[in-house]
Amino acid sequence: MTTTMNQQQIYEPKWCYDYWADIERVYPIGSTITCKVTSIKPNYAFFKTKEGLNCFLGKDKISSPWRITNLTQVLSSDIEYECSVSGYNFEKRRLVIALNLNH
Repeated sequence: MTTTMNQQQIYEPKWCYDYWADIERVYPIGSTITCKVTSIKPNYAFFKTKEGLNCFLGKDKISSPWRITNLTQVLSSDIEYECSVSGYNFEKRRLVIALNLNH
């Protein structure tokens, strides 16, 4: 973003909150979040929160009354799910989430 000041263009950074600076307080392990599916593979899926944080769901993090062999048969793209935070991947700046399909 650029702005003109005294007839000179200056760069003005677009400020946004860095959730990762305080992620363990903002999203403590066990907290419930709403995530939207962005990509589904047979053994894992990627989600995104409303705040724009990326999330990772492994097949082993799903509670279900039936055996899940392929996530593409269970999840749908662009659908929001209530998930719980089960960990953090600081290197990839991603929440690790779990999904309960028992209800």
